[in-house]
Amino acid sequence: MFDFDMMTALAVSRLRLNITEFFELSPREFFIALVDQQEREAMRTEAVVRAVWESARLQMLIEVNKRAKSQIKDPCKLFALPWDEGVTGEPRVQDPEVLKKIMLWEAGRAERRRLKKKVKRWKKSVNDISARK
Repeated sequence: MFDFDMMTALAVSRLRLNITEFFELSPREFFIALVDQQEREAMRTEAVVRAVWESARLQMLIEVNKRAKSQIKDPCKLFALPWDEGVTGEPRVQDPEVLKKIMLWEAGRAERRRLKKKVKRWKKSVNDISARK
């Protein structure tokens, strides 16, 4: 029914038990310890995922606020995450003002890129004219 070598490997690698400690456990104790370890690992993974999403949202808030005339104070107004208070499983309609700020910021980026290309072409044509003289 149970692969004894697999159980030993799990005890040593995941639970960090030595062989003597493993043999002192009953099968029930072993599986309780294994389930507990898996739950703790899931909690750690969820904490890391949360931290990454929160930092992404804060970065976006900073970038949007750089260009906006009125500042967005609450990062939840940019986009909701599942763990925010009051968030249900259904999608939420974004605040039109926030969407407008994001779109204007994106338009500003595109405009800057377009202007950089234009300046580059202008400098090239100026260099070509001065090279002919």
